Amino acid sequence: MPTREGFSANQRVTVAGNPALVELRVGVGGKQVATRGWETRPGVMMSAGPCSPRMDTPSYLLSISIHRMAETYVVELSHSDPTSQARVAPVRGVAAFDGPRLLAHATSGPMYGEELARQVFADAAVARRFAEVRTAADASDRDLRILVCIDPSAQELQALRWEHLRDPASNAALATSERVLLSRFMVSRDFRPVKLRARTE
Repeated sequence: MPTREGFSANQRVTVAGNPALVELRVGVGGKQVATRGWETRPGVMMSAGPCSPRMDTPSYLLSISIHRMAETYVVELSHSDPTSQARVAPVRGVAAFDGPRLLAHATSGPMYGEELARQVFADAAVARRFAEVRTAADASDRDLRILVCIDPSAQELQALRWEHLRDPASNAALATSERVLLSRFMVSRDFRPVKLRARTE
């Protein structure tokens, strides 16, 4: 049974200008590797977009959407193939988030990321879809853009160290990969205008 225990709000939230979409910045090794949008490579900024695959990107796009239903976290993977106009049905499964287990690996980024991947991709169908999309992107020599989209119902998951997320099959780090561009978003149901926070806040 998933629990909120052990989730600590230890990351600063940075909101983007879209009142229906909030993006968080991801840092690795003290460097910012995600700005407001799709790009996770240092020094590059692109416009923000929704937490659903777009057909107008030259890269493969994979959305990992997470929401909470009672005591269960549901993960949905959907993707777009830039070489095809076909719409592929998303795959859904139950994640196995366990805050205390993640905290036990807090001092090791690789071990934390491996455990986080194990929890996010606990459902075999979800893990299989991730592997299929990653393989297709590699085979076509295209980048893979990954959007981690967290629903307000699961806002406690924003405190997790998503920058350490790893490939569930190869255990390779995603945020520092040359061919993977990782962004994290928080969906908001509040359509009032929002403003960027100062870095000192």
